[in-house]
Amino acid sequence: MRTATRLAPSAASPATPHARVAVVMPAHDAAPFVRRALAGLLAQELTDWELVVVDDGSTDATAEIVAPFLRGRPGRLLRLDSNRGLGAALNAGISSTTAELIAYLPADDVVYPSHLRSLVEALEADPEAVLAHAGAAHHAQSQSIGAIEGFGLQLVQVLHRRTPDRWVEREELVTDDLGAMLWSKLAVRGRFVAREESRARGSTIQDSGTG
Repeated sequence: MRTATRLAPSAASPATPHARVAVVMPAHDAAPFVRRALAGLLAQELTDWELVVVDDGSTDATAEIVAPFLRGRPGRLLRLDSNRGLGAALNAGISSTTAELIAYLPADDVVYPSHLRSLVEALEADPEAVLAHAGAAHHAQSQSIGAIEGFGLQLVQVLHRRTPDRWVEREELVTDDLGAMLWSKLAVRGRFVAREESRARGSTIQDSGTG
């Protein structure tokens, strides 16, 4: 029988119902690198965002590092009571916000200053598009203008419109295939559009930010 995900009380700024973009950050034992991810978000040219950090059962100081960052800034920290996996973490984050656009920033990745602005502009320019994605730097000096060969579109590359679709969770299917977990559902709803410049860096492509 599937058990419900319980959330510990959040360390958060007041809710920001009018933020246009929700940036969902899945994090599991992310203390060594989460500061870098947060710094990249603060440098964004587009400022109409809120951050939802989902601490997926971390045993390190991830929550203690994130909580001060959120003071006085739009967003919240959600703490799952155990390590539930990527799908559950992302669903919890999306459910906690009303933003019309969803972006992702795994705690071990980095976005360049134009990242959110560029992807929002791409969706604004194409009302039939449901998802926009940026290029990414990865695996040392490698660059991809779209899906990374052998790995597909990564979370850090993507911004999409809010839909009723949910991420597949670990209890339903054990997989690290993001296409099977959500992208294939979104593809039925509309086009994917690309911004070819590298506007993100995937530090550990094989790990999407939560265990």
